[in-house]
Amino acid sequence: MRESEVEDENMIFNDQIPEEFQAAQYAPIIRINHIQATMRSADNQYFAEKPSVLVSFWVKSLAQLEELKPVIEKILIDINYPLYNVDYEPDREASQDNPENKLYICRIYVHGIELTEE
Repeated sequence: MRESEVEDENMIFNDQIPEEFQAAQYAPIIRINHIQATMRSADNQYFAEKPSVLVSFWVKSLAQLEELKPVIEKILIDINYPLYNVDYEPDREASQDNPENKLYICRIYVHGIELTEE
């Protein structure tokens, strides 16, 4: 989907997107942010928590959004992170200085179930 010469670059980031990649030419760009984790239960063997995660991605067109969104949603559901809210809008901040840098941002909010051994 990426039209730039950085097709081999991993454009999935945690928390922050480096400034040099904050441009439409690198879209689609994906960012994953951990929002919070609430404890569900614990015993002598396992600790279970329910993390909330925000998966944001920037695309150059609504067509790109429609192509990428179901792929991300399926991956999240396959790893037990069901969706609880999805929204998208034009990213006004990205294009405010340069109209050619127009991007759309999609946000997918998910809750997961994580089990770890004590």
